[in-house]
Amino acid sequence: MNWRTILLRQIILLSFAAATVFAQNSLSAIGGFEGPLPSFWKMGSQPTGATLSWATDQSRSFGHSLKIDKPGVTTDSATWISEQIVYIPWYKVLPSGDLSGRCLLVGAYVKLMNVNVNPADDDQRWWISYTFYDSSGAPFVETKLPMDQSTASSSGWLDDINAVCETILDRDAWKLIVKFVAGKNATGTVWADDFMLYEQTFDDLGLFWSLNWNTGLLVPTGWYYWFPLNGGDDGLVVDGFVNTFVTNEAAHSGLNSLKFTLPVDREPHDGYVGTIPRPFSDIGSNIGPGDSINISVWIKASDLVPDGATANPGTWSVGITPLFFRNDTVELSRDYYFTFPPSQTSFDWTKYTQGVRISSNVGATDMEIRLHVYSRMVGTIFFDDLSVTKVSGALIALDASTTDLGRISNTMPHRDTAFTVRNIGFATDSITILLDPVNVIPETAVGVTPTSFYLAPGDSQKVTFSIQPQLLVPQYYQTMITVQPKSGLGQGSLSKSFAFQIVIASAVSTSTEIPKEFALDQNYPNPFNPSTTFRYGLPHKTTVQLTVFNTLGQSVSTLVNGEQDAGYHEVKFEGSGLSSGVYFYRLQAGDFTQTKRLLLLK
Repeated sequence: MNWRTILLRQIILLSFAAATVFAQNSLSAIGGFEGPLPSFWKMGSQPTGATLSWATDQSRSFGHSLKIDKPGVTTDSATWISEQIVYIPWYKVLPSGDLSGRCLLVGAYVKLMNVNVNPADDDQRWWISYTFYDSSGAPFVETKLPMDQSTASSSGWLDDINAVCETILDRDAWKLIVKFVAGKNATGTVWADDFMLYEQTFDDLGLFWSLNWNTGLLVPTGWYYWFPLNGGDDGLVVDGFVNTFVTNEAAHSGLNSLKFTLPVDREPHDGYVGTIPRPFSDIGSNIGPGDSINISVWIKASDLVPDGATANPGTWSVGITPLFFRNDTVELSRDYYFTFPPSQTSFDWTKYTQGVRISSNVGATDMEIRLHVYSRMVGTIFFDDLSVTKVSGALIALDASTTDLGRISNTMPHRDTAFTVRNIGFATDSITILLDPVNVIPETAVGVTPTSFYLAPGDSQKVTFSIQPQLLVPQYYQTMITVQPKSGLGQGSLSKSFAFQIVIASAVSTSTEIPKEFALDQNYPNPFNPSTTFRYGLPHKTTVQLTVFNTLGQSVSTLVNGEQDAGYHEVKFEGSGLSSGVYFYRLQAGDFTQTKRLLLLK
């Protein structure tokens, strides 16, 4: 079993192992991110004189940490204690004594302020402990990690970790409990963050092998997360997900929401925050296998890149991923994508709903929902008020991702493509199809058929989107199609976007046609990664210079610098060596000069 397979298995089992722990927290109770405690943690003991909190005044990642404030001695120790925090039956030490790849790194990062120094016994100590339990529920390995109390305050975050191969397991571990403890005679204030469970080895790629099991204190009870790690032993995530917080900056209801801030220069990678699997009875009354449900979440967004979904269909988006469980069997339903308004950089709170049929193939009893950010999404995204509603009437479904039709010659009389609308509910519904041409002029150059129809339960209808390229000037276009059910209960409208670029015939195939005037087309695709194409027309032979600049006006590439014949020309530009961001390209041909903008998204 390779490390990627183990990691996937670990993520799934991590979630399911904690399902019964949090069953008392229904989806309606956790969907707004209002929980007062971090997921997988509870206050074990809080004697008078000590204060335990899920703190925001100090953090190493994700804006939260565990905090114990203990200004004086108390009658008992103060303790944060985890629930069953991870499910790890594959960590075993071989009987032969070959420990290669079996040593565990455990611990946390801590920050100390005004603590007692040079403790004489455990009652005066601050420490972290990891206890592993076998299949019978008996503890068999405990690693206790006293904090460095040689000085009263640390200058920053300290790693309180075990020595190399100090923690090894001689049998399968079926439960792990972690504690953060202040002895009854310990005093001061300590924060703990980024709890660690890593294998102290290097994999076949030469990377430190790291498991992501909610090392940070990001989400409240009932949730967990999976983000890409930096490959080291410090628990830090990468690819823009470090900027993820449960925040009171904005909320659809209540005080909090989940916020992703994804920069344009991030490396492509997906990540998600998911609900811990819970029984159908905690999701809604009388929900079970074979039922149709609406999964809804409110979304607010800003700093979006217009038309980003066109350059990267499916990956420049957010959506949901539902999973269904029966014991340790999971049926992973496909990812569902939400289509944002085209050519907009922001929008206020909007309800997005996806209809889903609960499969009866595995006799599922539990369900998880992931709020999924896909690999090339950039911008600021808020999620709030996740909910699930059983549908007893009609429920309409379609593939809502943006479809990129690519380059279309302006000599083509028609270009048709189709998508399917399905009724996965239990009643007949009336469907209306609305087309927003967005930037298409004349609007009659695009159309949809049929524009209205009825769908019986289990039926589907093909809808055709048509383009008349000969009526359009060469440029990039995006259209939005809205599918409106009349009686889909609580569902609202669904959206489907089509993008395409009309190009001059000679830009599609070789031609001797001579343009009547100089022309510089918009590069395609845009945004792009890692390459894009510039097209321009010359009415006569002339000296040409085609240059790419950064936002400081510095030349980053001169693609053409010399005399060229009349006609249409294409030049491919490779941006693999450049960082993500805005660039400009300028065509100088004789007395003609024109500059246009392009966007590189990696």
